[in-house]
This record gives sequence, C-alpha cells and structure tokens, in this order.
Amino acid sequence: MAVPKPLRLEIYLPPCAAQAKADDTFTHFIDCPRNIRRNIWRLALSQQRIIHIELEQNFYSKPVDAQEGKARHNQNDQIEYNIIVLSHLKYSPVFYANRESRELALSHYRVHLPCWRKYAPLIGAKQYLPRTIYFNPEQDFLFLDGDVGQFIEFLHDLRVTYDPRGVGLLNLVVDGSDAPAKKGFFGIDPEKSRVAYGLSYLFTLAQLREVFLLQQVWWYQPNILMPFHQYISDDLLPLPNDCAPLPLNSSATDFNRLGLDPRPIRQHLGKIRLDPSPDVVISRWKEYIHRMCGEQFGKDTRIYITLTSEPIHAIYDRQSAEAWWKEVQSPRSIGPQEDGSSKEAIVHRPMELSVEIAIRFWLFPQEEFEDFPSKDRSSPTFRPMNVWPQLALFDLA
Repeated sequence: MAVPKPLRLEIYLPPCAAQAKADDTFTHFIDCPRNIRRNIWRLALSQQRIIHIELEQNFYSKPVDAQEGKARHNQNDQIEYNIIVLSHLKYSPVFYANRESRELALSHYRVHLPCWRKYAPLIGAKQYLPRTIYFNPEQDFLFLDGDVGQFIEFLHDLRVTYDPRGVGLLNLVVDGSDAPAKKGFFGIDPEKSRVAYGLSYLFTLAQLREVFLLQQVWWYQPNILMPFHQYISDDLLPLPNDCAPLPLNSSATDFNRLGLDPRPIRQHLGKIRLDPSPDVVISRWKEYIHRMCGEQFGKDTRIYITLTSEPIHAIYDRQSAEAWWKEVQSPRSIGPQEDGSSKEAIVHRPMELSVEIAIRFWLFPQEEFEDFPSKDRSSPTFRPMNVWPQLALFDLA
C-alpha cells in the first residue's frame, strides 16, 4: 500500500504579515530624528507576552553548588524559591541593535528577574543555566507553576524588590483546570503566610487588569473522547480534521491579538468539550477574589476563558512547527485489534485540513458565559452557538 505524500504545513498568518515581509527594508533609519527612532524602538517593544515560570524550593542553598548562581540569584539568603523559566525565552532584537535601543529596552522592561533555565545536554542529565527575565508589568502576563506555597512570597518580591515602581503583577494566567478542586491559585490562603506577604498578595489580586483562565480542550466524536494532545502523543488515532481550527499552543512568549478569529471555524465550534465548564471556572475565580479582597474588588478586571492545545513537541519557530507537523502526519501502527488479534494495522494521518493551523490560543470574554445554560453543563460537548472566539496568534513568519 502506497503511503500518501505528506502535505505542506499550512499555518494561518494575517494578511498584514505578508505585506510586512515585503516592506521590511529601510536603510535610512539612522538618519531619522532621535525622537522618531525612539518611538520606533518602543513600538518594536510593544509585543505582549506570556512568560511561563515554575517556582521550586531553593536548590542553590548552603553549601552553594554554583558560584555564579550564588552571585546572581542568591543575594538574599532568606529567599526560599528559585525561578525556573519554562517558556522558550527569546530576548527582543531591540536589546542587540545598538546602545540606544538597548538602553530603551532595559528601561521598558524595568523588572529584571534572575531565573534559571533547565538544560539537558545528555539524556538523563539536568543542568540549570542562569538567565534573566526582562518583564514589563503593564504589558506582560505571568503564568505561575510549581510549588504553590512559594507563590505569595514571589509575588511580594516581584512588587517590593524587583519592580522599581512597586507595581508588581497586573496580568495573570491561571490554570482553569484547578478550579473544581480549588488547587493552584484557587487554593492559596494568604493567612498562612507572613503578614507582609499576605497583604502584598491581596494588593496584587485587587489590582489585576486581565486574567486568562487557561483550559485545555477536549474534542468529541461518536465513541471517541480524549484530550486533543493524545491524538498525537499516544499515537492511537489519526488527527481528526475537526481539531484543525483549535489553536496550537506555543512555548514562545509572544502573541498578537487579532480580534475575532477570521478563519471559517463555525462548524467546528460545536465539537468542543470543556471540563470543567467555563462558567464554573469563572464563577470560582470570582468567588475566590471576593473571598480574599471583598466584593467591591475585581469588577474592573477583564477575565477571559483561554483555549488552546499542547502539541507533543514544543513549537517556538517555523522549524519546530515543521517537526511537529511531520510527526502528526507520519504513519502509525496500532494494535491489538478489537477482535483480539495481535495483528497491527497501519493508520495514516488525514492529508487534508479544512482550515489553516493557528499557533497560540483562543480568547472568550467572560461576558459570553454569564447566561450559560446550566443544563448544558452535563452535556458531552460545550456548544458555543453564537460565541465566536478572539484569536491570539504567534507569528511564525
């Protein structure tokens, strides 16, 4: 049996991206007045980002294992956590263009967080390389993972120690799957921490501008119900065409909000299953904020249900996306068969996708779920009906 020839990866890009590529040469920039150059640098730094970090117990303590780590990351022996960056951290080219641009970049990203990046040069080996996260509270989001017990101390340090303006965190990503069991952020109790840390934590919650409640998506087909990522990671089933509209997450930090998703996705939205239901996640978050800060707080915070799916391979550039696509399309063997035989069958990935693949996530404003019918909560699928998602895109061009 002949194996079908794999199709080329089709990634959705907004029309303006192609135009930008065609007009990306300008040789007289240095001749522009200083104020114009600085405005252009600032525009280049206006990219929103989600920085995914993990907090671990301080593993570089006495005796200190790395002198460089001690010098850069343990100025205060009382710090009980280490910051591990999980995102594919790539510094803006503005840092490296020239002295003027670098000074502006360091000022724009005024919070400089010392962190570690996991690095595995050999199988089974793990090393931590020192890095720095350059962070702008008004623009960037933080997605905290790891030891929940360290969250309050970290957020206090972010505001009091690292931010020269004393702002700290304004935009937050929260794992929505923690809502039913009240884990993660939903289970943090500031009364169990030091008074200063607890008060600083409540101050941070009260000032939040935007919160992304992140949910992984399940897809429903007759007799098939599993997380989307298992279609490719467990190699049990071919990738269904109905999964194509769902944005694929990226380990990169950048994203652009494009407004309503312009792709033809209406017929696919009804096949989404969300567990827990989005209205449950939103209500649990509001209940938590009201319990912590009082009902007068949180009204000005913009809340979004954020939908995405994790690929088996990290996607952070065009090459990594091509590697993921090759893995998705490759033939797989499955067995044993339903009749009990051990004979394996070769399953080919479908060679057509109904829409171009988008890299990043969907955003649904909380208002879309305020009148969500309670009877739909027990349904095997979440059917958005007239709800159309906003698309946040990572540009691989």
